[in-house]
Amino acid sequence: MLLDFDSVCTGPREWDLAPTGLYAVALGWISRNDYAGFVDAYGGFDITTAPAFPLLARMRELRMTAWLAMHTTESERLAAEVEHRVACLADPQLPRHWSAR
Repeated sequence: MLLDFDSVCTGPREWDLAPTGLYAVALGWISRNDYAGFVDAYGGFDITTAPAFPLLARMRELRMTAWLAMHTTESERLAAEVEHRVACLADPQLPRHWSAR
């Protein structure tokens, strides 16, 4: 399955893997078991243990929030979601109960 194929590029694997790690450890969009299987299939490299992961995850969160902010006029639910995400960006300790959209 291909998702977000419009952002395919070449570059450091850490940048490419950051969303998958973020989905697993912060957002809960991927189960821990599925993530472990992904890490195993990828050759054992776990981005969540890489020194750069906290910064890369925050960058991805900002990017995800900015993208969703373009859609706030579609519904009050999306506007509330963006407001929640901005609060999370301001306070990294807040739990990430983000919707997939």
